[in-house]
Amino acid sequence: MLINVLRNVFHRRKRPLPCPVCGSASPFLESLDLNKSCADATQPVFPRSGHAVDYHLCANCGFCFAPEIMQWTEHDLRTRIYNDDYIRADPDYVEKRPDDYAAMLPKIFPWADSCLRHLDFGGGDGRMSRRLCEIGWNSQAYDPFGAGGRLTEAPVGLFDLITAIEVFEHSQDPHQTMAELVSLLAPDGLIFFSTCVSDGENLATNGLKWWYASPRNGHISLYTRDALKVLGRQHGLFCTSLSDYSHLYSTPKTPQARTKLSAITHSNR
Repeated sequence: MLINVLRNVFHRRKRPLPCPVCGSASPFLESLDLNKSCADATQPVFPRSGHAVDYHLCANCGFCFAPEIMQWTEHDLRTRIYNDDYIRADPDYVEKRPDDYAAMLPKIFPWADSCLRHLDFGGGDGRMSRRLCEIGWNSQAYDPFGAGGRLTEAPVGLFDLITAIEVFEHSQDPHQTMAELVSLLAPDGLIFFSTCVSDGENLATNGLKWWYASPRNGHISLYTRDALKVLGRQHGLFCTSLSDYSHLYSTPKTPQARTKLSAITHSNR
């Protein structure tokens, strides 16, 4: 009982902040050590840093965010998160994840061929896109968060299918990320993206015990299904969640056959 009282007093000392997605009041939820990572399943990968990262939780749409890291400079991010040790926090991001999705996407989107333009947004070094090109896709990668080189140059033209694999949770500004995606999307295009939603985690009561809430991975924007819908709606897009991890954004002109086929194919995997 005393612990709960002290916790409530501490929480009241931190003012609510406006939600970056819907603008509603977002009270302080909990602090996590900067070195908490998604790979800490059995034991911590990194020693504690002593740097407490505050997370706030929107009372309206359920979006959970780390305001401090959202304000960090690119130098801060590269020095403290996306450095040479990042692979220890996310061992799959270099090869396994892009290879898995390169095998999965043609099954989810059998209509994607050389006539349709595909963009892998946030595509790292372009590994997934290269794999898709090998089987006949018209695919290219673009990573605005990259460390330099050709993949950081904005692509030309519009794309029928955009993928954003493990991108949304890293966004320092969800609306800016959405605006950039929309600027690259064809009027009848489709965005397929992956990010874990917190529905069922009951963050307001349980706090941030959720494995996906991990600042060392750069997970500073944590969504609910409602938050994804609100975010999409403000940019003229409809959101369909295929699972707790995979989602679609479509436009009013996106052919229904594309979204239905995608949803059926993915839900049967």
